[in-house]
Amino acid sequence: MEVNAKDKSRRRILKGLAAGTAVASIPAKSVWANTVTTSIVASGQGSSNLTTQCLAVLSPGYYKNHSGWPSHESFYYIFGGDLIGTADTNTSTSELRSVTLQDVLDAPGGGGTLKVSNNKSKLGGPSNVNYFLVAMYANAYMSGSNDVWFPVADPSSGGAYSTPEAYARDLYSDAKWNTYAVADEMSNFIDDNHVGNVCQ
Repeated sequence: MEVNAKDKSRRRILKGLAAGTAVASIPAKSVWANTVTTSIVASGQGSSNLTTQCLAVLSPGYYKNHSGWPSHESFYYIFGGDLIGTADTNTSTSELRSVTLQDVLDAPGGGGTLKVSNNKSKLGGPSNVNYFLVAMYANAYMSGSNDVWFPVADPSSGGAYSTPEAYARDLYSDAKWNTYAVADEMSNFIDDNHVGNVCQ
């Protein structure tokens, strides 16, 4: 099955294993179920091998109910942009930008209409894209603890990003561009690589 350029770009950002102008050869998801060696060919730098452990992530529901990651930070601060979706007409910019990561996890759903003023509800956005963005960020932040292995922000393990926030902002940019496809990709990625379902 041929993978188009947009799908390759989303897969690269989700896996987070290609740096800068590097072109990553990402194996099919079934190959990720074991330790793999990913060949990275960087422009002007020849090729090198990146050995990664099996990727293992946790769901938004896990992060909703557990501490140890910066759930108190605002969505705007971490992702560099407002929640994806249309805010209700009573919502001010300051209210929208004060929504925390925990608020998003506590109020999924919405189908694109964000309920921020008065009672925060339905903050998930279209296809729960904001909900899954928070989970992907939390997995990048928590990599190396709680059985999570998602080293996108660990250059020593081959990650392409210097911080979990840099990864989050790149993923957010992609989600703004193609909301429904990226939300679906994140949901499937979490399902396919959930701790306990892989690396056995």
